[in-house]
Amino acid sequence: MDRTEPVRTVVVVEDDPDLQLLTTLMLTRAGYAVRSYGDAREALPACTATPPDVVVLDWMLPGMSGIEALAALRAHPATADVPVVMATALGLGENVEQAVRGGAQGYLVKPFAQAELVRTLDEVLADHARQRRQLRVPAEVA
Repeated sequence: MDRTEPVRTVVVVEDDPDLQLLTTLMLTRAGYAVRSYGDAREALPACTATPPDVVVLDWMLPGMSGIEALAALRAHPATADVPVVMATALGLGENVEQAVRGGAQGYLVKPFAQAELVRTLDEVLADHARQRRQLRVPAEVA
């Protein structure tokens, strides 16, 4: 990550404490600021109160699945546009399709390496920035 860029904030939602810690360490080493949560019901209000730059979301979570959390993120005005990367052990094509239909911009199958995680987030954030630039309306048109 280029140090001249602002630090990007990632919310990690992972119920396995070891995987949560590992993912947090990987992202911190890569220069991201990380906020971690063990379940979606705790993460959602935090995301809507202070939207992150990107969310890394497990699919199989207690109480509320990652797909349900993705729908809730998309439904709230503060997080409707926040990129989401699903990070899960579910690697079937139908799972990937469901996540993409639900609004996920990335998909990682566990276990994943730090390089794969960082590359995916960097690509998702770059795509998101390009889309935002394309949607800007010049002042003389507005």
